[in-house]
Parts: sequence; C-alpha cells; structure tokens
Amino acid sequence: MVTISGSTPTETGSITNLSVSDVTIGQLISVTTTLNNNGNYHYYHTVNIVTISDANGNHVGNFSTQPSVYAIIPGSTVQYIATPTIQNLPVGTYTADSKVLLESGTVLDEKTTTFTVKTNYIPPVTESNITLTPGSAGTLTSPDGRYSIMFPQGAVLGDAVVTLKPYTRDQLPSAPAGATLGATCFEITGLSGLLSKDATVQVKYSADDLAAAGGDASHLKLTYYDAAQNAWVILPTQVDTGSTTLTATTNHLSVWAVMVSSSTTGGSSAPQATATKSPLSLTVILTSLIIAGIAVGKSARKRK
Repeated sequence: MVTISGSTPTETGSITNLSVSDVTIGQLISVTTTLNNNGNYHYYHTVNIVTISDANGNHVGNFSTQPSVYAIIPGSTVQYIATPTIQNLPVGTYTADSKVLLESGTVLDEKTTTFTVKTNYIPPVTESNITLTPGSAGTLTSPDGRYSIMFPQGAVLGDAVVTLKPYTRDQLPSAPAGATLGATCFEITGLSGLLSKDATVQVKYSADDLAAAGGDASHLKLTYYDAAQNAWVILPTQVDTGSTTLTATTNHLSVWAVMVSSSTTGGSSAPQATATKSPLSLTVILTSLIIAGIAVGKSARKRK
C-alpha cells in the first residue's frame, strides 16, 4: 500500500480482495484483483502484474495487463482479471502474487494468496490450424496431442483453413436434460456449413471429466452445439479407458464439450416435434374412400 502526494494530503490505494478461480484441467486459471482508490488522487494508466509461484518459490506463470485507458477516480473500485500463462502443474499448493502499479512504476499495493491444485493441471488447448483441400485427407492435432480431428479426402469442396481453439467453460450453453457438462471444451471453426464427409474427432478425457462422471468413463460423451437449432447434440461415443480417449464422427465444426450422460445413443437437447391429428388427414381419407367406391361401381357395371 502506498500514499501518493498531491496538492493536498491523500489517503491510499489498496487491494481489497485477491482471488484465484477453481483450478480445472483444460481451462484457464484466472486471478481477480480488486483495487480501491480510497484517496483523492486520480490513478492513471495503472498496470496489474500477476506472478504464480510453486512451493519452492519458482515462478511457473505470469501475466501483465496493458496500461488502463481510464483513470481510477477517488472513491471508486476496479477489478483486474489476469489469466497467467501456465504450463502443466503437479498437485500441490501455489502462491499468486498481484501488484498494481502506476505508469511511473510506483506500486500502489501488492497482495498474495495461496491456492491448491488437487489433480495435475493441464492448460487449455493451444490454437492450431490446418489447410484442407478437396483432394487430400488431413489431420488437425493439438500440440500436446490431446485433441485430434481426422478429415477424409473429399471432406471439403474447396480449400479451407480449419482451426482448433480453446473455449471457456463458463461460456458454454447449459447441458440438456439428463446430462451434465464435464471439464473439457473446445471449438473447431473454418466452415460456414457442413463437411461433405464425416470427420473423426478424438479427445483425451481428463481427470476432472472422469470425476464429473463419478469415475465411470462409459458415461462420457462427445457433444457439439448446433447453433442453428440452439441445442446440444450428444454423439454416439467410443470410450477407450486404456488411452483415456473419446472418439466420435461428425460433419459439424462447432463448439464441443465432453458431457456426462447415461444415454447409449446420440441425442439432442432441442425440443422434439410431436405428431398431431389434422382435420385434413380425415378429409383425405374420406376422399380416397369415395374415389375407391366409384371405381368399384364402374367395374361392377362393366361386368354386367
């Protein structure tokens, strides 16, 4: 905490809260810092620097914001949300250190907090892409090998750049009835329509996915979100517990997620159409009977 001298005596700027999001495999770890300007000095171009350290004091992640565009006026509160670049983290206790600085480098305040990694942490998928052509097959694989999309020859009608991207779990639509979201989600983009031939999607499920399924991997399913129908589609999924891999085929490039569902076949969260009896159906039937009667009468007269 620091006191800034101005034309008149001032109070201090202080970090009133520092929190770390739940650590979930395949999702970004975010650190939220709340700063209160309880003085009479405008804070211009503030910067938030966050450092993550392990139990031995080794730095394992860091993040720095760009200087803020707006001033923090006296009496106001602002939140900084940092998403440090972090690689795999083993189980253990870690420390998040957050400081807020002025453009001059003066530290307004600094605060630390600890958080626990309960299962070995793996960061989100790294964005990667592939250029597909109609005459060739292609495979898009994430750098860590956890995600793979295999496109057969003829899957696209023209050259297309297909991209595998991370996706934030908090932004996912709610799971359909009878299903729950796992921890793993991602996005495949690059086409405005459907593939001409099905691609094969393979995903390594995480310890957090398995925990969501109560330890029963057979309930894990690959699903995609059909934006046109505003619905999740649960795909028939092959589960290989030996390689912790889920496999499904699809012609959709979309937002994907691992879900927990006891369904053994594909399904959709979209409302299903129900059959209704229409007066037109009865009219058609009566008309058909009348025509048939006339035809029988004509046939009988001919025989006479």
